[in-house]
Amino acid sequence: MIGILLAGGKSTRFAKGDKALYFDDDLQTTWTEASYKKLSAVCDQVIISANTTNRTEIQELLPEANLILDSSEFTDQGPLSALYAVSQSLANDKKESYVILAVDHPELESKTLQELIDTGSCYLNDQYTIAQINFSFSQIRDFLLSGERRFKKFLELVDAQSLEITTINIQNHNEI
Repeated sequence: MIGILLAGGKSTRFAKGDKALYFDDDLQTTWTEASYKKLSAVCDQVIISANTTNRTEIQELLPEANLILDSSEFTDQGPLSALYAVSQSLANDKKESYVILAVDHPELESKTLQELIDTGSCYLNDQYTIAQINFSFSQIRDFLLSGERRFKKFLELVDAQSLEITTINIQNHNEI
């Protein structure tokens, strides 16, 4: 299982700067560090999708981490850019199993990610960037080449279903 930590967003709606580098006083760590730890607990490998602005700082926070930038072919395409870059970096076209997690879900626990893995091919409570999906490089490449850019449409393509867990309260952290 390969974890993809989405830390490369622009954070344009987030009032406190870069979400990936946000230091959470309650957690006593950054959201990237907390999310990396959660993914590492359930994945064999974790790859952080960073951007050119936060890459150096994330590498300093997590020197052991494998960081990747969006491919120049598909920059600024949101999470799809990250999925493309990660799958391209694996240098094969075999279908892989991925756990996707955006950094701005600090309330999420590793046990919830494990539940996604156990369920398979799903995303959490209509939160598309908390998911377990299986796809190949050619699937994401062909999807992007088609001109489609909606992440939900890609989840449909790979047959991912919404997993409803009513005991989890996913929050919008843009207002912090």
